[in-house]
Amino acid sequence: MRRLTIEVRDPERSARRFEAAMGGERQGAFLSFPSAEAVLTLLTSRRWRLLEAIHAVGPVQIPCLARYLEWEEAEVEETLRPLLRHRIVQRAGEAVHVPYDEVRLELVSRRQE
Repeated sequence: MRRLTIEVRDPERSARRFEAAMGGERQGAFLSFPSAEAVLTLLTSRRWRLLEAIHAVGPVQIPCLARYLEWEEAEVEETLRPLLRHRIVQRAGEAVHVPYDEVRLELVSRRQE
């Protein structure tokens, strides 16, 4: 199963993961951000809804997706743009699709000691 994990991870730990991957150690697919605020700026509730819709219907053209969501096509395009830029969603000809079987969002809140 192909899984994308979107997470908060400090740059130092991300660099260690990158080094391990360059050394041949399998890491999986990750999209890391320095803070929860940064993650939630990208993954707004509207974008998450769009992502779930694309996952539900599979590769889909924008007009069909707009009808499915009951949105205007321009709204779909605008909402989709950041997801495409971060490669969470990809284009395949006239359609868009999620190239992962699962997209996982990991946010953790810990008590400071």
